[in-house]
Amino acid sequence: MPLTISFACGLFTILFFTSVNYPWYYFALVPFLSAASGYALWKLITDPVPILLATFFLFAFSSSFYWGYTVFHLPPSSLIYRILIIIFAVAGTLRIIFSKKKLVVISWVFMFCLLIFEIVKWNNFSILYIIANWGKLAIPGFPIL
Repeated sequence: MPLTISFACGLFTILFFTSVNYPWYYFALVPFLSAASGYALWKLITDPVPILLATFFLFAFSSSFYWGYTVFHLPPSSLIYRILIIIFAVAGTLRIIFSKKKLVVISWVFMFCLLIFEIVKWNNFSILYIIANWGKLAIPGFPIL
């Protein structure tokens, strides 16, 4: 409860009294985002639910995969991404359906830890890529002028 109240107070203060011109005010939310991310990862490992799996795949995995893998393997292939969607969906479904089977739970934990390792590796690559190409980055979905 104290974390929720302090997060809500900080968020409302930022929303009503700051602007986009002053991004350092958002640094106060970093501990809350870190705690929420850690809790979400813990829930994904111990007791995944479909909405959390989909959210993780669409946001954390997809952005890390694009910036850490796809930009280094041009031309980009959507086949690898589609295969990863199928693998992730099947593994998550098996983990949810057979949640009492010890082999499935251990396999899920092992696979998810490998996935987190790859995501961290892709994020390191993406930071280096973005810094090296800062002035030349094309915004996906927008024409290059």
